[in-house]
Amino acid sequence: MSGHRSPSRRWTIGGFLIAAAAIVAWFVFHIADLGGRPLTIAWGFDPAVYDPQRTSNPVAYEVFRHVCEPLFWEDQSGDLRGWLAEDDVAYSEDDRQLIIRLRPDIYFHDGEPLTPAAVVQSFRRLQTLQASPLTPLLDGVQFEALDDERSVRITLPIPDYEYPRRVLANAYSGILSPRTTPETRFVACTGPYQFDQERYKPNQSITLPRFASYHHMLPEGDKPIKVRIPEVEILFEADAEQRLRQLENGRICVLSLDDPAEAAQLESEERFHTYNAWGGITYLGFNFLSPTWQNTDARRAVAQAVDSQALAISDAFVSADTIFTPPANGYNERAAAYRIPYNPAQSAALLSDLSPLQARRITLLAADSPIHRRFAQEIQGQLHAVGIDVTVQAVPYAEIIAGRHAYDLLLFDYAWWDYTAVAAFLGPGPRNLLAYPESDAAELIFHALGTADAQARQDVLLQLQKLIADKVIWKPLVMRRLSVVVDGRCVQGEITTRFGELYFHTAATQ
Repeated sequence: MSGHRSPSRRWTIGGFLIAAAAIVAWFVFHIADLGGRPLTIAWGFDPAVYDPQRTSNPVAYEVFRHVCEPLFWEDQSGDLRGWLAEDDVAYSEDDRQLIIRLRPDIYFHDGEPLTPAAVVQSFRRLQTLQASPLTPLLDGVQFEALDDERSVRITLPIPDYEYPRRVLANAYSGILSPRTTPETRFVACTGPYQFDQERYKPNQSITLPRFASYHHMLPEGDKPIKVRIPEVEILFEADAEQRLRQLENGRICVLSLDDPAEAAQLESEERFHTYNAWGGITYLGFNFLSPTWQNTDARRAVAQAVDSQALAISDAFVSADTIFTPPANGYNERAAAYRIPYNPAQSAALLSDLSPLQARRITLLAADSPIHRRFAQEIQGQLHAVGIDVTVQAVPYAEIIAGRHAYDLLLFDYAWWDYTAVAAFLGPGPRNLLAYPESDAAELIFHALGTADAQARQDVLLQLQKLIADKVIWKPLVMRRLSVVVDGRCVQGEITTRFGELYFHTAATQ
């Protein structure tokens, strides 16, 4: 009796085996869509605030852009494509109104549908909070939901053919759910991943689980995106060497490096590949509040005494020939003809007629970092060589803004991806770090914005760059190289924009 099983017992075990085999078959069939592991990325610190409408922190940006999508995006060729909106933008006859049409059947992480009313509410919250880098570009702009329940009308204070590119395609204008309140900490958007408050460990990590209902279309295709990576895990590690070790030992999949030599060494291994980008420009500016620097010859004498090539002594930097980095909207290689060349002999000749400049002690204000201190010391020596006595004052980044006019010369950085930033930089308000008093540069920018023809717009922007060089408003010095290294053994199938940003909508982890 003990050696025999009953028919019901045999059926139970057989049924179990069949069910188990079916589960295994399903799992094997779907494992590629599940992704093998989290996509793990490391950054140097926890920015703490992840609401895209409340922050300008670059690390926060690298987190929330996986969660919150804007209406448009720029592809690798720099073409503007619809994301939450359709590709086409309709302008009114006076060029001050544009109408966008939303793609259908898109939902927020909290289940709310994407509607024109939700878009309008999101932009009005952005305007009300006044905490975004986009705030100056939203002043006087009106948003209105149209009766067709698919369209939004945007009314601008001035004609602007660049508004979709510089505002509506910016991740800081990612559309938020209408349930979002001013107090909401972790917002709901429409992206492939979502915030989960329970998976945030302050100063350690934040994990973004996949949004299971995500089914957008890639702008280039006609098939819905099927997000395969189960979650994005972001680690906060202050030690740069430790982050590099985590990449090498497979703990993380993606790492941003500011040393191209390190990136090149990693790329020599078959498993790693690199995306290159520009991190911004370091420049030398003048305090226009001082009578000394209201003299164009005084500014030119200093600019010609500074050799930017001598500052680019490592692979991390190259000499800047224009005021924009190559991928920026407004960059034109022809503007290199206007650069202020290194010419110490001409500098000394100008200085011979500027005895008050040689007689006074000059203060150079710089950020208190190893790179900026090295740059400042090099500039100090170059100016000393032509007879200008310079004292370097190194202060934390935040104090440069607060004490922006307590200096003669300013050594600082900017990372502009759009030429319109020049208007804010030279115009009135706290971002005018040089206290430049004229409106000529801003007028050229407004002229470019209202110019429909792209080539004619480029010609206006060349005039702008010639003006800045002729009047020696500031001198661009060096451009910083950045590299994003991806472990191909960990993740494959990412896509990139012309600015070097990586998106993982169609990628899979191994």
